Amino acid sequence: MNDQILNSKVVIVGTVRDCFKFLEQDVLKLSKAFALFKDLHWFIVESDSSDRTVDCLATLQALVPNFHYKSMGQLAADMPLRTDRIAFCRNACLDEIKTNPLLMGAKYLVVADLDNSQSQLTLEGVMSSFERDDWGGVTCNQSGLYYDIWALRHPVWNPGDCWQQKFFLEGMNLSKDVASYSAVFSRMIQVPQASQWIEVESSFGGLGIYKTEYLNHVRYEGKSDKGPWGGQVCEHVAFNAALRANGAQLFINPQMINTSLNEHSFQSIIPDEMNLLIEIAQQGGEKSVDESGQLKVMNVTPEDVIAAYKIFLGRQPESMSVVQPRVGMTTDMVLIDFLTSTEFLSRKGVENLIKIVYKKFTSLG
Repeated sequence: MNDQILNSKVVIVGTVRDCFKFLEQDVLKLSKAFALFKDLHWFIVESDSSDRTVDCLATLQALVPNFHYKSMGQLAADMPLRTDRIAFCRNACLDEIKTNPLLMGAKYLVVADLDNSQSQLTLEGVMSSFERDDWGGVTCNQSGLYYDIWALRHPVWNPGDCWQQKFFLEGMNLSKDVASYSAVFSRMIQVPQASQWIEVESSFGGLGIYKTEYLNHVRYEGKSDKGPWGGQVCEHVAFNAALRANGAQLFINPQMINTSLNEHSFQSIIPDEMNLLIEIAQQGGEKSVDESGQLKVMNVTPEDVIAAYKIFLGRQPESMSVVQPRVGMTTDMVLIDFLTSTEFLSRKGVENLIKIVYKKFTSLG
């Protein structure tokens, strides 16, 4: 690795909403992964949080060198579409690196999700992207299934908007499950870490590194008349199209791993077992008969919640303050809460754990 690259200014940007739980750990992971760069800067844009995300950003600004953030407040009332808000905040990041004297002159822009999306990111993975120089943008792979199909555009793998196709197939009388699998989940494949770089028209996967020389007149766009869900489209597609129009080649680097399974890709693994677990939970979970002979739903105790932490997350709860809000919930609510949590879905071997829980539930039936 030549000194010219390592001496280049790098700016890491991200947009956050309700990311308090994982924000600090993802910033730490990114700091270590980009530690060889001598001129590293941060700019994070927050909006619409209801947790302690802003407090965490203030703490990070005091502790992390060259760390800055901006809170946009509540945008949802004026921008009801989620992707429109994300695009607005991502564009605020682009504007900042062009107008803020502290950030101007950067050679590389790193766009990162900060919602437990960087748990497996390493310095070696990041530096593997700089072993070649024929790219304008390079994005991450996952050790589990590659999940970001909505942002992906590849002439064979995924040539169009997967969710538009899903709704089209439903209109042709396919069931929701079949349409979702055909258009979205069947395309969540495992990309071998040792495979060659994949040239794409668009991709993201939670982290992208871009050469700023290609950022002229580039913007994110999160809505369109043709988008599903009231006009929502993946904001990365327009961004990447503009990069390519400026001459950039875009790639997925299979060696640059940032995470494993997440709430998107878990729906593609052993779907029958997972769906049955959720169905069992939604039907009421554990029940018993009271003294009058009436069927009643069991509510969980503090001991039950602590046990769930051990089973599903493999750890003790941080404190009783995270246990207490779940006390009194029905077993179905607690089961769904843990099964669909990002921390559970990011655990290594989660497929086997799901199978174990599945077998346990079905044996009880």
